[in-house]
Amino acid sequence: MYSLAYITISERQREIATLKVLGYYNKEVDKYILKEQLNIASIGILSGILLGSLYSNILIKNINFGQLHLVKQLETISYFKTAGFILIFALIIGVGVHFALKRTNLIESLKRVE
Repeated sequence: MYSLAYITISERQREIATLKVLGYYNKEVDKYILKEQLNIASIGILSGILLGSLYSNILIKNINFGQLHLVKQLETISYFKTAGFILIFALIIGVGVHFALKRTNLIESLKRVE
């Protein structure tokens, strides 16, 4: 998530600089990037839970060691705790992104030819 946030900023500096020049406040640009990051995190959480559960069920059914049988015991609260930790981490990264966006040099970003 950290790498994704900074890659997003570095690849879209010109777009972010254009928004600032057009009159968007720093908070508006921060919200724009944070919403995008939270959407990506939410999609990752949902797909991770669905695909992870499916994959673990397949593994548990197919792995047998003679007398040893694996049993999946996972409480629902574990899913919510994991999702909460991921969202908290995304918000912490959002704070770091805020400081990176403040350092964006508008003139250099708009001059740069891509």
